[in-house]
Amino acid sequence: MPERGADEDKVEALNRRTQEAARDLMVNTLWQGKTVVMVWEHKHIANKKLEKRFPEEAVTLRQLLKLDQLEGVPESWPSGTYDYFWIVEYGNTGSDVPTGFRMIKQELGAPYDEVPSNDWDQSNGLEAESGCDLKGAQD
Repeated sequence: MPERGADEDKVEALNRRTQEAARDLMVNTLWQGKTVVMVWEHKHIANKKLEKRFPEEAVTLRQLLKLDQLEGVPESWPSGTYDYFWIVEYGNTGSDVPTGFRMIKQELGAPYDEVPSNDWDQSNGLEAESGCDLKGAQD
């Protein structure tokens, strides 16, 4: 994964890995009819700025999985938001356009009640003294 402040070569390498993962997910018969859990770097899940930087190609999962063709799918994933699942359904045989999208917040119960669990694009409420990386703005 490119590190913060990564040079263009690293960003383009992650673009390629994202494209490869999406292509494998969509065309490999191993995944057909299966439930797949995919964990990815948020800037390549949905990122309006990244998409504008590479206007001639699809570089985010939002584009590659055709989520941009559905209503209600966020254009960017906020950098301080971690605890959400995007559930994508493909219900039309032979079509690569999803038939459903849901965004579900991961809620941890006891004994993890105190773990920050901010709502979508909201502050996690942590103070600088927490020692945590205090992200909050969209990338």
